[in-house]
Amino acid sequence: CVCVCVVVQENVSCTLPSELNEVCQGFKKFFLEKYKGKCLTWHTNLGNGEVNTRLNGHSYDLLVNTHQMVVLLLFNTRQQWTEDELLTRTSIPEADLKRQLMSLCAGRQKGKAPASPVLLKHKSEDGTVYTVNTQFVSRSTKVKIGSVPAAKEPEESPEIKKKVEDDRKYQIEAAIVRIMKSRQLLDHNSLIAEVAKHVQSRFVPNTNLIKTRIESLIEREFLQRTEDRRAYRYLA
Repeated sequence: CVCVCVVVQENVSCTLPSELNEVCQGFKKFFLEKYKGKCLTWHTNLGNGEVNTRLNGHSYDLLVNTHQMVVLLLFNTRQQWTEDELLTRTSIPEADLKRQLMSLCAGRQKGKAPASPVLLKHKSEDGTVYTVNTQFVSRSTKVKIGSVPAAKEPEESPEIKKKVEDDRKYQIEAAIVRIMKSRQLLDHNSLIAEVAKHVQSRFVPNTNLIKTRIESLIEREFLQRTEDRRAYRYLA
């Protein structure tokens, strides 16, 4: 396998093989010399590139994401790798590595250019073992390897959502009362800004939610609007 190009973008742990590391270090040197004081960070989980390979007597360009490329390039040094070994050598998060291996072992059965799997897996005493499919076949010389989508996180139950919303209401009201007790009189925009600043370490408040909690405190006679309706006065 020979790396042709690579483009990378969001930060997830990944140990690059020497072929990619040399390219990245060369570009980093160029970038930092040209842009003094700038910082360069590689984000491998959103990147993509091409791997040129010769399988079953034919040359193919495999269009892959960066993590798939990292896995494939390791097969330049050995004919087979266990899943645990790949996890250790690549440092790719386990869930993501499993998705990339599934994609490389899946092949493509539909479309105008079906292709067999790039990797084959089988069980052994050492666990799951992966090898290159030396009988790989594709009618197209450019083969795009898909990605198994990440599993969606389960949605929060309505009860949990309601509890979170209620907790935020109480935190906003508590912030309003503390601020108004200290200031006694405050205009509308200043109160909104101070409340937002007060709770921002826990969550980003919605302005409408702050306004709703102000109205609730007015109804319960903790606050009172001034005659010009542009400010609030603390009552309690």
